[in-house]
Amino acid sequence: MLKNTKKIEVKIAPKSKSQSAVSISIIADYLHALQTIMYIAGDFLEGNKYRTGGNFPNTIKKRCDLVVNDLKYGSFEATIGLADSQTSLPFPEFPDHGTIGERALKITREIVEISADRNDIASDIFNIMPDEFRVHRCLQELDTIWPDEKSQFSLKVGFNEHKITLDPLRKPIIQQAIKKEPEKYQGKIIGRLIEIRTDRKRRCIIDTPDGEVLCNYGPELRDLMYENVDNLIAISGMIEQEKNKSSIELSEKSALQLIDSLSLTEVDFGEGNIKKFKHPLEILVDYEDESDSYIITNEEFKLLAVASNLKQGMEEINDEFKILYEEYVNEDPSNLTEGAKKLRKQLLEIIGEDS
Repeated sequence: MLKNTKKIEVKIAPKSKSQSAVSISIIADYLHALQTIMYIAGDFLEGNKYRTGGNFPNTIKKRCDLVVNDLKYGSFEATIGLADSQTSLPFPEFPDHGTIGERALKITREIVEISADRNDIASDIFNIMPDEFRVHRCLQELDTIWPDEKSQFSLKVGFNEHKITLDPLRKPIIQQAIKKEPEKYQGKIIGRLIEIRTDRKRRCIIDTPDGEVLCNYGPELRDLMYENVDNLIAISGMIEQEKNKSSIELSEKSALQLIDSLSLTEVDFGEGNIKKFKHPLEILVDYEDESDSYIITNEEFKLLAVASNLKQGMEEINDEFKILYEEYVNEDPSNLTEGAKKLRKQLLEIIGEDS
């Protein structure tokens, strides 16, 4: 079980008595940056795809929200803790087993520690959170609050007994780390193997819910790839993203798994409103050669989409769920039949909302 990871102590103080008191805007920026890094770490730990914009799911906010437990005036001093009251199970032999919030707080501490005294900041953070896009975002957040040599305030952050001063001399190193554009992250792609390159490049194309992904593989895996043409597969590995193209490296046979269906774990209602499901929806996928199209279905909510690729098909499934939600959840229950009320209850239950 993770220990001593449930609180952060923050302090912002004028460098001299002649300087003005700490403004609300500086305090807000400081706390907002710490909260955002917590959300990024929690989103990573929950296994979600990186988000270039929009809001974080409510499940992440619930587990990783920080609240002020103690506040001192004058120079700003506050003790911040997790809002979530969950406790992790006591399994000492599994040190990584803690609540998402506790583990996110541990990663936040390590990110600040690395930024405060390491030279290769981005690479060292990548070792604990192997996603360059998230690393880049965290460093951007730190850069917004890290004081420079002209700053009128000193900033400190403490994780239990370990106090860290945000040294102005470190700011150029953080800014240098941000200059490298993110490209890769450890992850998994799921989709249908639709094409194999027969030249020396040893590449295949996977049709996924996020679009087509190139897969590079070694000569020893050639037969494996041919065996799985037209199958739904999951591949784990290092994913690289350059502009609008993604690729994954298949390094060993065990990194490829044959699967029976896709999973839908959340629904996007637009404008940053993302709702996570209490359990994944099983999405069945059939490909028809005659029509050159996918028939994509979910039995639980009777969802159906017909599309030429998985990206379009899963977007239609997302839209079908949204329509059901709008028609049944947003409707006055007194206007619904008994069958419609049952469906409304199912919709509310899967996204963890009260009726």
